[in-house]
Amino acid sequence: MRSASLGVAIVLFDGTKLIDVCGPLQVCADARGQIGQSAYRTQLLSLTGGPVQTDTGAVLPTRSIEGVIEDDWDTVLLSGGSSAYAAACCTKLLAAIDLLAPRCRRLGSVCLGAFILAAGGHLDGRRATTHWEGCETLSNQYPTIDVVDDAIFVTDGPIWTSAGVTSGIDMALAMVEEDLGRAESLRLARSFV
Repeated sequence: MRSASLGVAIVLFDGTKLIDVCGPLQVCADARGQIGQSAYRTQLLSLTGGPVQTDTGAVLPTRSIEGVIEDDWDTVLLSGGSSAYAAACCTKLLAAIDLLAPRCRRLGSVCLGAFILAAGGHLDGRRATTHWEGCETLSNQYPTIDVVDDAIFVTDGPIWTSAGVTSGIDMALAMVEEDLGRAESLRLARSFV
């Protein structure tokens, strides 16, 4: 069980699905360590920093990935939504993820964010999942990935991927269980019901 505050970065892009960000963010914000302190330090990131408009029209403030490359990130998560397909084609975003990936303990994605991980080669030779509507496409575009189409989330070493939008919450709860123990994960899950 860890007691120090862990850094969690969530990477956004224009049109990202709001719940893909807010679900895991809420789990991390509510998680508590052994003496009741915040267990995680969270930061929303984007390629350029500044406001990012989500699929709902809500705008979220972000910091530039480049400005925090040297920061201590335990976990880096990529948000999802249908705009992840376009984000997966952004070479600058893929290069930024390549800089963050070796510096974190866990790299993951929510929903269609798996396409960004795949485009960067982070899922090659690994088991992964994504939103059910994208599983066949992910498998066809990236045949080296073992796409699991019936999982809520999949872990393969340091790589975590989740299926549809609310499964990002389930994946974040599993990360809390790994970091802080089952009791804290269950406390959080009950608080969300």
